[in-house]
Amino acid sequence: MPSPAQTSGAGINSQDLSNGLNKKLMYKANIVMEIQDYGKAQSEVRNIVTLSGGYIVNFSETQSSSERGGTFIVKVPANGFSSFLNRLENIAHENLQRSIEGQDATEEYVDLESRLKAKQIMEEQYVAFMKKATKTTDLVAFANELERIQSEIEQMKGRMRYIDQNVSYSTVEIRLYETPQKKDDPKSSAAQAPLGQRVSEAFQGSIDVITIIVQWMIVILSGSLPVLVIAALVLLILWLVRKSGQRKREEAAQKRKLLNNGPTFEERHPEGPQDEENERKDE
Repeated sequence: MPSPAQTSGAGINSQDLSNGLNKKLMYKANIVMEIQDYGKAQSEVRNIVTLSGGYIVNFSETQSSSERGGTFIVKVPANGFSSFLNRLENIAHENLQRSIEGQDATEEYVDLESRLKAKQIMEEQYVAFMKKATKTTDLVAFANELERIQSEIEQMKGRMRYIDQNVSYSTVEIRLYETPQKKDDPKSSAAQAPLGQRVSEAFQGSIDVITIIVQWMIVILSGSLPVLVIAALVLLILWLVRKSGQRKREEAAQKRKLLNNGPTFEERHPEGPQDEENERKDE
């Protein structure tokens, strides 16, 4: 970071500003600073402006994910312009850009002074004409011309005041911005972790995945439970109907078989072959 003596030597000095006051030179500086702490730097700028006897003309602030910053437009006394810039550069910063521009308004100011004197003489003449006018038309014409001349006089005086103001007070535009610090890459930090920690993190990750899968299964089953119950009832009814129909078909088939073949031996002698032999002996 360059020292204040080096930076001020590369720009303008107090002697240049003193000559500027005599020659109607208007100075304007543009400062862009990347700082570490935006809030602290903003307070320092306000204090420096107050201590230098200047004032803030405009302030705007921006904030986004990429940066946070603000822009000051200040007026400082020309005789303290160089020291003001040196104080600004003493604010802790990462990068600094500075530009100084001077505009020589001496020729314009001298021309305005000459034209103003001529217009003021014309103003006095038309005032005298109006006093001597006897006709209404002449009076109206003189009044209109006098109004035009006075309007031009006010414009010249306004421009001269503007030049005087900018010669006495230099303009400084200050842009401060703070960029967020870069975070460490999580992948690189994970690769540098101890083996036990990586194994533990991998195991915990697997448990988390299984837990999530089980949770989703429970959620899906809970959502489909009414449908499953209805489907089970329908299948049960179908199975009972099918079972009843199968039993009826078996009974019908057995009846047809009995009708076709007649009664069997067991049906004719339900008491069995032993009882039949006993009957024969009795006879």
